[in-house]
Amino acid sequence: MLVFIIMNTKKLILFWEFYKSNFMVTLACFLFSFFMCPQYLGLFLSLFSIVFIYIHKEFSGKNEYYFYYNNQVSKKQLFFFCFLANTLISLFYFLIYDACIGSR
Repeated sequence: MLVFIIMNTKKLILFWEFYKSNFMVTLACFLFSFFMCPQYLGLFLSLFSIVFIYIHKEFSGKNEYYFYYNNQVSKKQLFFFCFLANTLISLFYFLIYDACIGSR
C-alpha cells in the first residue's frame, strides 16, 4: 500500500512539473481570453490552451517526453492532467465571475 502511495505521489509531482513548464502558454491564453471575451474564459482556457500547449511542446520540447515515458507517464496522461487542471481553474473563475459580475 505504501509503495502505491509513493508511486502516485511521484506521478503527481511529474504531472505538476509538466503543467508548470507549460504555465506561460496557459497564462497567455488566459490573458488573451480575459481581455477578448471574459464570459467564455473557461471554455477557451480548458480546451484551446491544450491545443497551444501541444503545439508548443511538439516544436520546442520533443525530447522532453522521453523523461516522462521512462517514469511510466504517457503523453496522453500529461495532456489530460493539463486539461483537468485548466478545467478546475476555469470553474473557479466562473464562480468568482458569477459572484462579482453576474449578480449585477
